[in-house]
Amino acid sequence: RAQIAHAWVQQSEITAPGRFAPLLDALPADFEGASSCVRGLVSHYVASRIPFSPERRAEADARWVEDILATILERDDAPLTEPREPVERFVGCCRDFTALTLAALRHHGVPARSRVGFASYFGDGFWYDHVVVEYFDAGRWVRADAQLPPVLLGVDMRDLDASPELYRSASEVWLDFRAGRIDDEQILEHGAGPDLPFAGGYYVRNYVLLELAHLAGVETLLWDTWGPMLTRPLRKDDDHALVDRVAQTLLNRDVPRETLLELLAETGLDPLGEVTISLSPGGAFQQPVSLRRTAA
Repeated sequence: RAQIAHAWVQQSEITAPGRFAPLLDALPADFEGASSCVRGLVSHYVASRIPFSPERRAEADARWVEDILATILERDDAPLTEPREPVERFVGCCRDFTALTLAALRHHGVPARSRVGFASYFGDGFWYDHVVVEYFDAGRWVRADAQLPPVLLGVDMRDLDASPELYRSASEVWLDFRAGRIDDEQILEHGAGPDLPFAGGYYVRNYVLLELAHLAGVETLLWDTWGPMLTRPLRKDDDHALVDRVAQTLLNRDVPRETLLELLAETGLDPLGEVTISLSPGGAFQQPVSLRRTAA
């Protein structure tokens, strides 16, 4: 298992810190220390309850860790171990807390990857979309929330596997829905929020493809859409065979990264082709983008 996990020590193109790599030397080499530093660098565009301007909220569209670090350091060039004031931090979301933590852990040789799914601990009666860290330690993959403190409402945020009623991957939710263990009403309780139109079967289906991309090392934005993703509710004649196969593959926590890359390369699944921002916190709507890195 350790040999398979070692593939996630390598930085992805997205988590690579680029010219800022030397600054990661000062960050702790363990999850708790690294994520604690990251929480001092990022403010969630909603959860912080700070009324950021649309221009500041658009920071969440930054894809690459190198660009995120550039924004942080242009505003305050203090060491990354020093927390910024919340209003001065990079404005992002769970994906950004995770991406920066991944960059730090990988920099120190710790196998780490992002897991896309849904969390029940942000509000009663709804599973909110959420990205967490999965790092390899003591012979197993550990799921932990980089955005939140170690304990929330008496629950351990550092080993989410111990409380499966709190966090489930998109593939797990999708396969339960397909098997009838989650019904047509319950699936509507999975999405971006109970008062938003982004929820339900189509949304969970899309997140299975996001989960594949993240695990394979293409840690996209949560509002990126491509290939076979849907922008409307499921229909009876929709073909889900491909997504079912992806979800079944992702259930195996020890699946080799090479297998994920081969799957991602199949027609329509690779986000490095044509990608569109569906609707971002900064207001970008139906905007074609490229996930090919350009020189900073």
